[in-house]
Amino acid sequence: MAKKLQGNGMWESSRMMLPEHIRAYVKYTDEDKRGGPKKKPVLDDMELEDISRKIYESKANGREIKVTVWGKGEPVRGVVSRIDTYFKRITLTQYWGDTETVKMDDIVGVDE
Repeated sequence: MAKKLQGNGMWESSRMMLPEHIRAYVKYTDEDKRGGPKKKPVLDDMELEDISRKIYESKANGREIKVTVWGKGEPVRGVVSRIDTYFKRITLTQYWGDTETVKMDDIVGVDE
């Protein structure tokens, strides 16, 4: 029992961990490094208007845009092929034909 209390405590001698425990531990250490859970940025009216304008211009002109999505590592590139106002999402068609659907509430930026 004394061996478990040395060094890393319980983690030192535990060789088997459940996947739920691993995910919880990784989440805990990530939040601890950043000083707590990262919060989604709040966009003002000008930024929201700019995002909407770029999305509608991409749909109308077939211009490719780069959409920055909250919680996703890399931005999504493509041409807006569908705007679903009921479910508040857009569908981007990428150059090679793949499509990706993005929720409007998760969009934090759009670049041309």
